[in-house]
Amino acid sequence: MTKTLFTGVAVCLAGLAGSCTQTSTPSGPTECVPACDGRTCGDDGCGAVCGSCDGDAVCGADGQCRAADACDESCSDLGLTCGDHCGRSCGICDPGDACVDGACACAASCAGKACGDDDGCGQACTPCASDENCSDCALRLHVVDREVVAGVVRSVTVALDYQPPAGAALPGVADIRMRLTGPATLERVGTGQALIDADKAPHADPATGKPFRTLADDSVQILVLSTGNVDPIGAGRWLLLQLRLGADGQPATRPVALELIVRESILAPPAADQLLWSADFGAPVVIWPGATHAP
Repeated sequence: MTKTLFTGVAVCLAGLAGSCTQTSTPSGPTECVPACDGRTCGDDGCGAVCGSCDGDAVCGADGQCRAADACDESCSDLGLTCGDHCGRSCGICDPGDACVDGACACAASCAGKACGDDDGCGQACTPCASDENCSDCALRLHVVDREVVAGVVRSVTVALDYQPPAGAALPGVADIRMRLTGPATLERVGTGQALIDADKAPHADPATGKPFRTLADDSVQILVLSTGNVDPIGAGRWLLLQLRLGADGQPATRPVALELIVRESILAPPAADQLLWSADFGAPVVIWPGATHAP
């Protein structure tokens, strides 16, 4: 059976039905969600922008770029009390507030706080820090290194280890999906010794050349295979993931979470995939930007 996992790349997965179908409904930590649907410019509600306008065009209240002379409505006409409209300031929010859709609202922040502390808006700072998704599951995510600058975590390295029970059926191919939430970027995916020993490696996305692919739902796919052999992949370190915390050169101010998406047909053949379900592996690894909040 042939399943197309990357555009233009077909891989034969013997006996693995539905290997390209995601069946789970993943969840992540509570965070600021940018409000950019239908908007090409202007404030995203999370301290960044949805985009910028070219040339002399300006951003209207509807988040669309338009000619400067087309902005006839004033801030008050549109009910805007903060932010910019067509290059004009509609107002500035008080310290601790953020401008969301033209209105000031409380801006939650967990910088310098611990799990369970008030985020400044009446809600608790969550999720709590955790250096691993599990200790006894077959697919284990865990933090192995941190870069700390001025007391703030700026990057982390997370390992993915495969630790099956003795005598277990071993996989020949893996289709791993992960979800990264919070202010962080996956910068690098390295190959672990267990994959090197099996002559396997993360397959490069033809569109970007990177050893991972960002899917339409913003999850990350890492396809582990070899075009030269069908040998099994043994226990040990499979991957090293380097995450950069923060955005636009600024450090993160809220937690970052990385989790494996629990779904069927992660491994092939099916006998290897079934062994994953002996222990829960879907809990997230959670990194707080304050180095003192590490577990």
